[in-house]
Amino acid sequence: MAVSPSDAARFVARTLGRTSLGPACVRALVALRRTGRIDPGRAMTLSRWIMETHGGTLPLVPGEIELVGRRVRLYSNLKTASGRALLIPPGPCQGEDASLRLFAALARGARVVFDVGANVGLYTYTAALHSPASAVHAIEPNPRLAELIRLNVRAQRWEDRVTVHERAVLDHGGSVELIIGKSDHHSTVLPGILPEDRIASRQPVEAITLDDACAAAGADPGTSLFKIDTEGAEERVLAGFSGGLAHPAGPELIIELWRASLQNGVISRLRALGFRAFLVARDGLIPIHGDADALDIAPDGFYNYYFTKRDEPALRFLREEGLLSRSAR
Repeated sequence: MAVSPSDAARFVARTLGRTSLGPACVRALVALRRTGRIDPGRAMTLSRWIMETHGGTLPLVPGEIELVGRRVRLYSNLKTASGRALLIPPGPCQGEDASLRLFAALARGARVVFDVGANVGLYTYTAALHSPASAVHAIEPNPRLAELIRLNVRAQRWEDRVTVHERAVLDHGGSVELIIGKSDHHSTVLPGILPEDRIASRQPVEAITLDDACAAAGADPGTSLFKIDTEGAEERVLAGFSGGLAHPAGPELIIELWRASLQNGVISRLRALGFRAFLVARDGLIPIHGDADALDIAPDGFYNYYFTKRDEPALRFLREEGLLSRSAR
């Protein structure tokens, strides 16, 4: 949606009673978004226009958001797309709300939580809020985003139980090239994912496997929860987690999978290891019996999937949380 200066000025005048632009206006957008008085897409577009035009003297702005029923005050860098999304979330797009609710419920039963590809840290903060007894590890290779998570961890005094690792997760260790997009929502270690005209910078970053990350954290995969969102590199992340995936109790996994991964048979490979698979939809979890099922149900874009080795009785609490769709009951 194109936003003209007059459109933005009228909006600011209505919401603030004045025509000045800047962080105060974005705070007003946050309040309107939280109360449902403005469409999330319009709020995001207007906030982007305001910050790009005005520049803003306070790029780091605190704002209160709700994460699965718990309110928390977080800092956000409004000059970045990810920072704006932290304060003005996109809504229940492709089951994201359900994924956060599922993650919060699972975190309460996990001794260690890994947020792999943490971005601005929504899942990290959700775990810290809902499972204060868990050790939480946020792994994010983008330096700007990792520093933002550190800032919020310090502000909440979570340093004793939340650790931020500025690293990539792959099927091997060592130095790799991180490709950072002009929209910092998109950083990847895979060449060809981002067109050249959408790349802002390239820089070296250290990589680690999930098996090594578990060992370094002293984490038992059978009592750990993993959220994995690595912009198309999820298969390589899983390839570096063979030890953890073979655990008889199995780790709990929430993974964002792209269509290419489904076509490569990633769901079938996890099911062969004893995992049950579910697509996380807006109204709950939908059982997936193979990659073809996933391609039929979600033929376009990418979705979050939940993988577990839990048996039927152990899933009862998810029903109580309203997280299993009717087709899964």
